[in-house]
Amino acid sequence: SKNKKIAVALFIASGFILFLVAMFVIGGKENLFTPTFTIRAEFESVSGLKNGSTVRFNGINVGKVDLIEIQSTNKVLVEMIIEKSVQQYIKKDSKVTIGSDGLVGNKVIDITPGTPGNPSVQDHEMLASIKPVEVADIMNSLKESSDNASDITKDLSEITAKVKANTTCAVGFH
Repeated sequence: SKNKKIAVALFIASGFILFLVAMFVIGGKENLFTPTFTIRAEFESVSGLKNGSTVRFNGINVGKVDLIEIQSTNKVLVEMIIEKSVQQYIKKDSKVTIGSDGLVGNKVIDITPGTPGNPSVQDHEMLASIKPVEVADIMNSLKESSDNASDITKDLSEITAKVKANTTCAVGFH
């Protein structure tokens, strides 16, 4: 009787542990019961993108980043798992870019639709990428614009001074 109680308790405990492990495994795998396909893109820089980041098509979440792998010094391969239901809308000439979720949010992949009438992308196909805009690039551009505005202001000041001097001389000779 005591051995049967111990055996039943061990059976229930192992079943409960197995249930918990299964829940964690299923919970950790998104799209477990949804048909998916894989697309790839190469970037020079992934600028903060990480495994599990969201993939969007026309602003709608359609998948996740599955793999980020360095190919060479200036090439990073990004593999994405996408819901099969949107495959027909992603064309072979679609472009992939890295964007931001909000102003300072997480990095996401954005896929452009491509040209209607073109064939749809196939499983494991490579899409062209667009270089993401970096904050440093924006800051450099703003600095360059500021420097140009400063030079223009200085030139205008010099021109105004010369015009004023010539006007004063012309008035003085009359």
